Amino acid sequence: KVKFILDQLAYFRIWSESKTVKEKGKFKEEENRIRKKYGGSVINPGAIHRWRYRQKWLRRIKEKFPGFYYLVKRAIYKTINLFKNG
Repeated sequence: KVKFILDQLAYFRIWSESKTVKEKGKFKEEENRIRKKYGGSVINPGAIHRWRYRQKWLRRIKEKFPGFYYLVKRAIYKTINLFKNG
């Protein structure tokens, strides 16, 4: 469950010379390294979600056959989890 809080938790300065902007490629490398170090999936979960939500045909299957959709989704994620590091 997600709750809203009024406190600001972090401050980021994003400008053309910032490390975040200049070294964007290194961010993905570091993300992969952290995921592997802590036993995460070798496939970025965010990439799966972004792909899945762009697929109109999947939305139609989910609407018309929700039980089938969730069964296949669970099977796919279980298969992906077989390739976890650690």
